[in-house]
Amino acid sequence: MKEKIDFLIPCGRNSEMYVQFLIKSIERTSSVFNFRFLLGINDNFVSRERLEKISSEHEIEILDCRSEGVSSYGHGESLDKLFNHVKSKFFIICDCDVAFLTLGWDGLLIKEFENNSSVAAVGSEYDGKKYMNFPNVVMCMMKTEVIRECNVSFLPKPAHERKIVIDEKTSKIYGREIGETIDLDTGWQLCHNLATSGYLGKALPLRRKSAGDECFFIPEGVRGEEYILEKLPICTHVGRSFSRDFNDPIVQNWRKAVTLWLDRSERL
Repeated sequence: MKEKIDFLIPCGRNSEMYVQFLIKSIERTSSVFNFRFLLGINDNFVSRERLEKISSEHEIEILDCRSEGVSSYGHGESLDKLFNHVKSKFFIICDCDVAFLTLGWDGLLIKEFENNSSVAAVGSEYDGKKYMNFPNVVMCMMKTEVIRECNVSFLPKPAHERKIVIDEKTSKIYGREIGETIDLDTGWQLCHNLATSGYLGKALPLRRKSAGDECFFIPEGVRGEEYILEKLPICTHVGRSFSRDFNDPIVQNWRKAVTLWLDRSERL
């Protein structure tokens, strides 16, 4: 019997159809694990009834994770609430507007933990004014025991403390140059608490066509990004689901590219 992994998906505005698309991509590409999808409603505009209609070969549990927090603070609070329900040895956090691309991606991620016992998180990396060289909460597989041991909360820093100027000490923690200013947004403790406790994170390099990167999946004219492991695009993220509904032309182009990619992969 396959080991089960809890798969945490915060669900905000416009998320319902994205979640169905995400789950279908997981069903078409995963090979090692069974999943328990924990869908955390964190917005009053989310339809529980539509989430309940999502079908999957895996278990789905819907949780009310609404709070007074808005934007990234609501996101962080929902992740903390979802994490309280994790029962598995490993778990995954993932944005709703992600799709998985590489067959057997779950086995590839788990090998990173098996190859180095100090690795506690494997997932997508940031660009922009965030920490670097460590996974973030767009998509990340983590060791449950370590996240609890290190008392990780996924909340952003309070608004008046979020922007920090990197010094010699924090440069080593956040992977940024001295003098740079970064934003300690949702999930910043994942990097800080693990790195300062001696644990490692494996960041999957981000590639984006619009930034001039050479991409394996993202075709010309399609917005979004991909995250790479050993020259394989593990997953792709279209982003901005809160402001782009599932039928937005940008999202339609991305969805079409994902479907074509998965169809070709299954024929190989």
